[in-house]
Amino acid sequence: PGETAENSVSGTVAEALYLGETIRYRVVLDGGSDFALRWPAGGETLAPGSRVTLGWGVADMNAVLWG
Repeated sequence: PGETAENSVSGTVAEALYLGETIRYRVVLDGGSDFALRWPAGGETLAPGSRVTLGWGVADMNAVLWG
């Protein structure tokens, strides 16, 4: 919070799947695309329907194409 990110998107949490050490979130972005991410478990969990803004640095991202 309060940091400036090189990249950012906003959307709504569609799914939160607990995977042990991490939680896999699927976020539907405002433009309609899906965005998937993993976050360490143990902190606050975002419920489906929560509005979020995601931000990250270029060096911290791995892009995977599927479809």
